[in-house]
Amino acid sequence: MTAPHEPDTDAPSTPDDSGRPRRLLLVLPLVIMAVVGVGAFVTQDLWRWYFVDDDVVDEVPQAPTLEADSPDQIVFRIDAGRSSVSYEITERLVGTERTAVGTTSGVAGDIVVDTADPTRSHAGDIVVNVEMLRSDNSLRDKRIRHDYLESSHHRFATFTPTTITGLPSAVTEGEVVPLTVTGDLTVKDITAPATFEGTATWRGDTLTIEMSGTVLLSTYDAGPIGIAGLVHTDDEVLLRLELVAVDTRRADLPGADALDVAPPADEIVEVAAGSGEVSFAHDVLPILEANCASCHNSGGAGASTWTLDTAADAAVVADGLGVVVGGGYMPPWPASDLSVPFRDVWRLDPDEVDTVVAWARAGGPLDVPADTPVTATGDQLITIDPDVVVSGDPYAGDPAVSDDYRCQINAIPIDEPTFITGFEFRPDRLDVVHHAIVFLARASTIDRARALDDADEGPGWTCYGLSGIRGDVTQILGWAPGQQPTTYPDGYGIPVFPGDFLVTQIHYHYDHEAPLDHSEMALEFADPDELAAGMQRLGGAVLLAPAELPCSTDQTGPLCDRAASKAKVRDQFGAFGAGIEDFLLQRCGMSVEDFAGFTDGVSHSSCDYPLTQPATLIGVLGHMHEYGSAFRMTLNPDTPDETVLLDIPVWSFEWQFTYRLADPIEIGPGDTVRIECTWDRSVNPNNEPRYVLWAEGTGDEMCYSTMTWIPH
Repeated sequence: MTAPHEPDTDAPSTPDDSGRPRRLLLVLPLVIMAVVGVGAFVTQDLWRWYFVDDDVVDEVPQAPTLEADSPDQIVFRIDAGRSSVSYEITERLVGTERTAVGTTSGVAGDIVVDTADPTRSHAGDIVVNVEMLRSDNSLRDKRIRHDYLESSHHRFATFTPTTITGLPSAVTEGEVVPLTVTGDLTVKDITAPATFEGTATWRGDTLTIEMSGTVLLSTYDAGPIGIAGLVHTDDEVLLRLELVAVDTRRADLPGADALDVAPPADEIVEVAAGSGEVSFAHDVLPILEANCASCHNSGGAGASTWTLDTAADAAVVADGLGVVVGGGYMPPWPASDLSVPFRDVWRLDPDEVDTVVAWARAGGPLDVPADTPVTATGDQLITIDPDVVVSGDPYAGDPAVSDDYRCQINAIPIDEPTFITGFEFRPDRLDVVHHAIVFLARASTIDRARALDDADEGPGWTCYGLSGIRGDVTQILGWAPGQQPTTYPDGYGIPVFPGDFLVTQIHYHYDHEAPLDHSEMALEFADPDELAAGMQRLGGAVLLAPAELPCSTDQTGPLCDRAASKAKVRDQFGAFGAGIEDFLLQRCGMSVEDFAGFTDGVSHSSCDYPLTQPATLIGVLGHMHEYGSAFRMTLNPDTPDETVLLDIPVWSFEWQFTYRLADPIEIGPGDTVRIECTWDRSVNPNNEPRYVLWAEGTGDEMCYSTMTWIPH
């Protein structure tokens, strides 16, 4: 897919106060982002967490031991083999609401019962191995471990009781005693108060405790879990403790080695050919080879997240494939069928979805040898023959900054004007390179770029959304794992002149290490014959609408005041950045009062643009940030000729594509394009309460789109 370089030359016009037309994009040079390529800003973590090998350590933890202070006291030690700690949470998985339950037997701790004076009974630390949590879905388990509990680095959660209420003055064996236990729960090094209610029963050498309590995932920076188009959970989670503790004076006191806590092995079910309703060889394998292997074979852009080289690679994750394919999450294709037809659609046919899901529900059986190769048979990858390969300096960030957006200057070594006809971003460290955006900057902006570089420590400078360089700067590429090189139609390209340079904005996502990265850009230029024949640039426009999301009625905070939030935007992005929203309100005929009623957490905006130039439309793109809920672009809305160009009913910041029209559309004077954006706080509920405005930051928003056309 291609989009215009310097689209302001073909931008829609709007009248100024004097009645003369003015070009919106000339007023907003910083927000001109012409996206070029089959672009997808993809969060590879959303796929990596399921398929990567996570070294789960299944062991009963060690807890501090207690001792009896008198002959009347009995020390009971939790028997992991008969105990469990579980969670229950409401989730909406691919549109279906249900209660998810996960359980672990990795629990340890001591409880002292004073038989003479039960009020002196007390408990020590209760330690839980959260890495051992198992539910009915391995996809869910890996997601929780990897991204929310971060259990490879915070394996244990600890509850330290501080107060036990309800203890009687006397107790008899077999008596069920209601109790309330208050204490401090520590998860991921975050400690907060927690209360559990339930019962305790003492019978001989056994103490049985059944208690439950609720906590908020957000308290421990562990949720709510939310992946657009796949799953969302509530914030509140119910924790259940079902503990059986035994008298430590027993000669046969169970030890940790008495508990079989080995994780279930990845099992491959082998069946005879023709013995199942769905054959892997004849039904599933062709789907994987046509739709998955080109990206996920070894050496492919998606191999770092899931390597699909053999039938066994698919079988061991069959349950997860069934969920993500059945829910339409994989292969990713956010555009709905209301949109015009597009080229290179990644979505599977309904029959293909049913086939993969049926195979997964059957346990992922293989009627071929496990080492049967899975070879790409779909469209071959686009290739370019680069004339130069450019890069910035090697860069390693700080692991403490988990999401690091870094811009660097990449010089283009040319002595004469030419055209870029193809390019490819080549990531060095796929384990940390989350996505990249590449800008073409004209020579006139080099001093501003160097000033940003000089003002920041290390190579390059911190940036988000745009490059931060004011002036003639245009986005030409959005890259993510799975992205193919970009090539232009014959005779078209991006003009480039001596002194022009690229700016690569790389989003690094660090877990606990920040390795040195030296990613590159490969550029292909027009050859002499093409230049002699005459090259042309593509045309297009950037269409913008206001973006405002007031605080909900249940939210409070200093930034819920629009003026205060705008002042923060001004502090971060200057007067120009703070003025974009007010300009768009005026341009689109809206006012702040139009958003005043959106206090339920949902907001909507739109803007109409009359077209002024005859052209052939070949591509469209929509862009919002992490509050985005839905996007639509419509040609000639509210008329008999209305055509929905792009409809994304479930927006995901993680999957942003440039869409190529299967059948180009003729457009020109008399046509109007409307863009519409919807935002919803519930898709990102953990952010600080604030009145959200148009700006470049992670907590800000945009309603942004591009159209790409061949001018007539």
